[in-house]
Amino acid sequence: MESPSQALWPEVGSRDDKEFIRFIPGGQPYFDTLVGIIGQARSSIQLQVYIIDDDQTGNRIINALAAAVQRGVEVHLLVDGFGCGDLSDAFINKIREAGIVYRKFSPWTSRRKIQLGRRLHHKITVIDQSRILVTGINIADRYSGIHENPWLDFGVLVGGRMAVQAFELCENTFQKKYIINPKPQFEPIIFSDQTAELKLAQNDWLKAMGEISVAYREAISNASDKVIIVASYFLPGRRIRRGLVEAAQRGVEINLVLSAISDVKMVQRATNYLYGWLIKCNIKVYEYQKAVVHGKVAVVDKKWSTIGSYNLNHLSDYGSIELNINTKSDSFCTQLDEYLSHIIDRDCKRIEPDYIHRKSLASNLLDFFAYLFVRITLRMLLYFTQKEAV
Repeated sequence: MESPSQALWPEVGSRDDKEFIRFIPGGQPYFDTLVGIIGQARSSIQLQVYIIDDDQTGNRIINALAAAVQRGVEVHLLVDGFGCGDLSDAFINKIREAGIVYRKFSPWTSRRKIQLGRRLHHKITVIDQSRILVTGINIADRYSGIHENPWLDFGVLVGGRMAVQAFELCENTFQKKYIINPKPQFEPIIFSDQTAELKLAQNDWLKAMGEISVAYREAISNASDKVIIVASYFLPGRRIRRGLVEAAQRGVEINLVLSAISDVKMVQRATNYLYGWLIKCNIKVYEYQKAVVHGKVAVVDKKWSTIGSYNLNHLSDYGSIELNINTKSDSFCTQLDEYLSHIIDRDCKRIEPDYIHRKSLASNLLDFFAYLFVRITLRMLLYFTQKEAV
């Protein structure tokens, strides 16, 4: 059965070859789509996610997976050991008793050592090696919007050859086959009707993978007209910051959507510290007013986009395992640009140029010290991550 999001967002691609890409908004449209494709599975499901909660949304997805098992589908569920570190034994037993093959990635502690920085942060579902759903959305009520406005996030549903690549990646991760060399890079998928070129892009320090980071830098460096970035936990490295400044100096319109409401106040203050510099560099900063911004998406010149789990900060660059889908497609990227522009116009408030002068000295100092604290903390996490890999 077609989900509400499928009715609203047209496919880009070739129906004859069963290759397509479709944008999926967050909230209920995303979870309706997820339940829908789980219900269509006939042979295998790989679901890998940072967080799944024992709440209404989490149980909805587990029940859908359990029903798939009853149809004879092999279901693998991989969650992050830290993100799901507080799951109850009762919930885990429910998962296993349903016949779902369940694992935690890199538990927070092990018998040999404490594992800190390297986390399974990607969010992906692979159905029958024919369709994949890639997103930044965790499985919990706050993302679905059952009790309040859903956190702002996004996903893409893709059909065709890319699903075979994604299944290989997920299966290797689930089976702990961490091959460092050769690097598990995937070739771009070009639709037969030439409507899109898709790339499954990874960031994983242990495998020397930085595809998403590189793609961001290249897209910004080549931008000629307009960039929209929706970012959670926005603390980009020097190369991304330099790229944004150089693009703005070339006359590129840069729109940055951040969160007025945050689930991590310290990181929000650290991001606020950058506002003055961003505005001085002629970068437009908007704060989303309705809920927490958790999305990780960019669209450049209505020609290139990226959607997935990757945050613009050092933890995503060098610590966590991240997964995005990069897309070159005029029609898809134009849809996405229009959708994000509508969010900016309807649900965001622009940070005015006098922002710094309107803030108190105490507030500016708190932002500065938060920025220092977060940067130092991230560097410590990355140090321990790299020590663990040796």
